[in-house]
Amino acid sequence: MPSERAPMPRHIGLIMDGNGRWAAKNDLPRSAGHARGAEVFRTICRYCEKIGIEALTVYAFSTENWSRSADEVSSIMNILRKYLRDAFNQKGETSRVRFIGRRDRLAPDILSLMEEIEDGTRNNTGLKLNIAVDYGGRNEIVHAAREAAKLVEQGRISADEIDEDLIESLTFTSGCPPLDLLLRPSGEERISNFMLWQCAYAEFVYMDVLWPDFTTEHLDRAAADHCLRQRAGDLPVFDQEAVFRHAGKLSVRSRLPTGKTAENQPAVHGGNHLFQRFVSRSHDQVKRTVLHHRAAGLIGAVQAQH
Repeated sequence: MPSERAPMPRHIGLIMDGNGRWAAKNDLPRSAGHARGAEVFRTICRYCEKIGIEALTVYAFSTENWSRSADEVSSIMNILRKYLRDAFNQKGETSRVRFIGRRDRLAPDILSLMEEIEDGTRNNTGLKLNIAVDYGGRNEIVHAAREAAKLVEQGRISADEIDEDLIESLTFTSGCPPLDLLLRPSGEERISNFMLWQCAYAEFVYMDVLWPDFTTEHLDRAAADHCLRQRAGDLPVFDQEAVFRHAGKLSVRSRLPTGKTAENQPAVHGGNHLFQRFVSRSHDQVKRTVLHHRAAGLIGAVQAQH
């Protein structure tokens, strides 16, 4: 039986995607989409702290974003400047901010603002906020590997001492809880070189909403989805697959333990007809994201059959 309350995600990774498409949809310049996205970012950060999320890592500007037009890159950097000047220059802010990614390609004034914010929030005890600027997941892993090689070269460790714990300690998010939930709005279903190391055991949630339209309710739904998956994990395999297939989240086989399939998993208390009803629904017939009350009701309905 599941516990009364499933754990909330401690660490959320967020890919803020869809600013340009939002602007196009509203007949506005792309810069307007980025500006609106920055406002939403501020709202979501404060909300995460309010509901008790320990760490939030957001994808603000990737290493690949430099390939965009010079005008768009300039617009994004100007918005970043304004955000850095305004967002953390307010009394009552308790987030501890860290900027992760490369720093050798950013303008000196942006670097100065970033360092000022990091120094000014270093002793804060609220949300651990990691803002990924000029960031790439592969680059982060390469950086960690190079740092490990330096330790070997300096004679501080041997090559045999390089292990997962050491690499973890050398990632940009060292000191944060493990990543629990990776959330991407915009309808795209890829991770785009974001937090590759940290994603090893994270749950993924994709939403068909552009980032400038993203609200705290969307975040609630993603967190509820995460809780549903944690609660379903406490159920027998039969129940897990019924719940997940109905939610349209995973294939029938994707969460079954190694060596088990839906076909060879025995029915529980004659409930096989319920399982067949769920799995007969196509992926397109079920919602991509489950509302919390519907998910909880579904778990109850499945359990009632046993």
